Amino acid sequence: MAFEAPPRRLSPRELAVLQRLVAGDSYKQAANELALSVDTVRGYIKSLYRKLGVHNVAGAVARAFRERLL
Repeated sequence: MAFEAPPRRLSPRELAVLQRLVAGDSYKQAANELALSVDTVRGYIKSLYRKLGVHNVAGAVARAFRERLL
């Protein structure tokens, strides 16, 4: 098993977006729920992926549970 560095600290907004992803929301639903634009949500997701070291929603959700971020 490869060594996995711990994720860098997520901002409160990144955590909120991650929670919406875990809930199964689309980008548009997350944007509506958090009163953000879809482009802003995309920006937070891009940052989340980089900090978590993942490339997709499934990876982000799995890492969030594995690291007990939520």
